[in-house]
Amino acid sequence: PDGLGANMANISIRGISSRVFGFDIGFDQGFGVYIDGVYTGRPMAVNADLGEIERVEVLRGPQGTLFGKNTIAGAINIVSKKPGNELEGNVEVDVGNYDLTRTRGSINIPIITDELAVRFSVNKAERDGYVTNLFNGDDVADRDQLSGRMQLAYTPTGATRVYLNVDALDFEGNAYFREPVLG
Repeated sequence: PDGLGANMANISIRGISSRVFGFDIGFDQGFGVYIDGVYTGRPMAVNADLGEIERVEVLRGPQGTLFGKNTIAGAINIVSKKPGNELEGNVEVDVGNYDLTRTRGSINIPIITDELAVRFSVNKAERDGYVTNLFNGDDVADRDQLSGRMQLAYTPTGATRVYLNVDALDFEGNAYFREPVLG
């Protein structure tokens, strides 16, 4: 995804790819991306680090009957791990070239057994750029991203379950699209 900027995804289903930017308000994608059943309308919302993912469902072909418009190529449904009855947590640290550091952590806290639980996830990614702007010396294609998520699960009765998800993303970086050739 860094070719479009580190915060944007370039997804293609069945050969249909849509590069719809945030400022292209009159255009929609040819496929739908859903996070826990909620439609994400722009590519910038798709590439956030979501914490723990339970599964990813890729539905090929027109999905208008189930998911509505903008799904002529298909739909992607990202299902996150839900809060549960066990106290659990994890921490992951990745390092890479260009001073990449990526830290992820999550914790699940049961508040009332079989009734109320909460899960928190935090993700931090930093990387220096791999191209230097010779005019001003700035790094290009760098990233500084912080994202977090809080999920609350409430089960008042055996037949009723209510979920509340709150997501946040803070991203800074200089996108690298192409180099100008001067002649």
